[in-house]
Amino acid sequence: MALMTADSPCSCDCFVSLPPASAIPAVIFAKNSDRPRDEVQEVVFVPAGTHAPGSRLQCTYIEVDQVPKTHAVVLSRPSWLWGAEMGANEHGVCIGNEAVWTKEPVQDGEALLGMDLLRLALERGSTAQEAMLLITGLLQHYGQGGSCREDPAPFCYHNTFLLADRTEAWVLETAGRLWAAQRIRAGARNLSNQLSIGADISAEHPELRSHARAQGWWGGQGSFDFAQVFSLSQQPVRMEAAKARFRAGRELLQQRQGDITAETMMDILRDKDSGICMDSGGFRTTASMVSVLPQDPSQPCVHFLTATPDPSRPPRCCPPLLELKTLCGSCPDSRLGWIADIHSIENIRWPWGGWRLRRCGDSSSTRGSETWNGRAWQSCRDCWPPVRGPHRHSSWAASSRTLWRERARPMPSSRQAATCSSL
Repeated sequence: MALMTADSPCSCDCFVSLPPASAIPAVIFAKNSDRPRDEVQEVVFVPAGTHAPGSRLQCTYIEVDQVPKTHAVVLSRPSWLWGAEMGANEHGVCIGNEAVWTKEPVQDGEALLGMDLLRLALERGSTAQEAMLLITGLLQHYGQGGSCREDPAPFCYHNTFLLADRTEAWVLETAGRLWAAQRIRAGARNLSNQLSIGADISAEHPELRSHARAQGWWGGQGSFDFAQVFSLSQQPVRMEAAKARFRAGRELLQQRQGDITAETMMDILRDKDSGICMDSGGFRTTASMVSVLPQDPSQPCVHFLTATPDPSRPPRCCPPLLELKTLCGSCPDSRLGWIADIHSIENIRWPWGGWRLRRCGDSSSTRGSETWNGRAWQSCRDCWPPVRGPHRHSSWAASSRTLWRERARPMPSSRQAATCSSL
């Protein structure tokens, strides 16, 4: 099985800021998802659900036991698989995952993808810590494995995760079924396709150290540095590049300590010099997400997603913006048409020539529709109609006030918008 070569794509960057690093009393989460450049990454809403006892759930490759109740989630996911690259749930839990390779061999055969684990944790966890423990439990029971790319040549890896809620964040790094986790209660943290947890381990697999000792990776004496013990001795070129991105991301966060906002995170996700916003060979930044999770539970969580490639590019084709009853005004950064999503979705409208946002299970939305991918960004960028404005769509719709104003098009006086369930 082809697992990783020197030319294997190895990208994704996750960030989190907690007070006092944040400029406001909130946890701020961000991720760039770097995937095959022609892969469709869609944004979907999955409502909360109840499930019959003993029911089973089909994930990307395997079935797992379903739980009685699942939370409502918004996901940014490659359209061909069940899981997600990043997302948030109704309780304000956000998760992003990253590829990583370790001394522990990648499992042969199909199991749960890291993206499946991410979605399962969002649907079942009400806090970041609970979501982290859910992932480790699923890892122990089902393992992780299977190709993470819709391509004849398999592309397999282990996963790291950044999990955040209103009060704290967790970094979870895995090597097969083994894992280590680090709790983040203040300051800023980032991940970039490498093990980063050293000796500061908050929780770990009960056999982590004994396994390392049995393999001859650790002598059993002195400090146990997870990253040092489990990282590959000889890193491929792409992994070395990930180290440079990790250092650059950490420096960008440090430069804005105490002043980090959603706009700050958006700027970091746009940074091309560091490679955080990447376009290399067959891979590119295909989607981005920034979330603001206020510490005050009476305040709503807000999630911004691009639903389009390359967050550094201006919105030339009106990427969708969800208009929410508790979110007033336009996106804080008018240079990019980020989708904004919040706990209570009320009105969502669809832009002519834009991208599709679909409700999970909506048969009117074609999975893999070309309107989602990079080719559509190119082909649709000049397709704004001279006269016609947003039109009603059967299930989902979207519009961006900011972009309408920039194009000198008045907003319709009556909003023909589809209403949908509260998250």
